[in-house]
Amino acid sequence: MTRSCGSCSECCSALGVHELNKEMFVPCRYQIQSEQGGCGVYDKRPTSCREFSCVWLDGNFEEQHRPDRIGFVLATADLYEDLVILIAYPSRPDALQTEESKTLLNLVAQQIPICIFHPNGRRQMLIAEDQRHLLPRIQLGLEARAVVDENGELRRLPLVPEADR
Repeated sequence: MTRSCGSCSECCSALGVHELNKEMFVPCRYQIQSEQGGCGVYDKRPTSCREFSCVWLDGNFEEQHRPDRIGFVLATADLYEDLVILIAYPSRPDALQTEESKTLLNLVAQQIPICIFHPNGRRQMLIAEDQRHLLPRIQLGLEARAVVDENGELRRLPLVPEADR
């Protein structure tokens, strides 16, 4: 299923963009603040923006689960060849408090582990009981192999975000 972002630009607020020195959970200076949404430099947007695709845009979930409607962005993270998780980036403080969000995340977490990156730096794992044995590998993968850097980018580098050093 092919989708387009339409007026959704939640990733522009939730994700970091290394090329723009934009931190996570800070609206991008090029994000269009109107009902149409979008990017003011769309044709010249950085490579990380051009290559990013959220889980909804990839054809998963229903129309009502578009990131700007549920208040968080879900993205895949390939931690290892045999282990993929989802990363959730809430873009609004109340996004994870709605019944719809809780239901969606708990349902998805029964199939694939989800790591929620909160704006305050806290991480929260949602994982099915039968997958709990994966937690040590997930933790190691997040910290050493596919870390989220200070700009919110997933990187396959053995580093710790600058703020934690």
